[in-house]
Amino acid sequence: MADIEVLQSLSRRIHFGKFVAEAKFRNEKERFTKLIKEKDIPGIEDAITNAAVEQKILERLLEKGKAYGTDPTLKFSQHIQGKVKPETIVKIYKDYVIPLTKKVEVDYLLRRLEVEDEDKN
Repeated sequence: MADIEVLQSLSRRIHFGKFVAEAKFRNEKERFTKLIKEKDIPGIEDAITNAAVEQKILERLLEKGKAYGTDPTLKFSQHIQGKVKPETIVKIYKDYVIPLTKKVEVDYLLRRLEVEDEDKN
């Protein structure tokens, strides 16, 4: 059950990219409309990427992993044991979660104008 819960949480986190993509689209409608019409995937990827925000997320994950991934009863012992290495959490986010979230954003944006077309009809 714990595995299912973790996978559902990751899926939910990744698919929040749709809401992020919509906010980005609304913020720069002309730019994204042009990129979408041209099906410029690298351009869309570049437009949705904010390296500074990604770095902050990874730094925050590292700190949270250190804080919440350690048994508090062993906090002051010489052999602190973590439940998971914080660096592993960061690697999973950097190599999988963030790229999958971007893929969801790009896929959403590529279909975004279809929604407007349907609303007009």
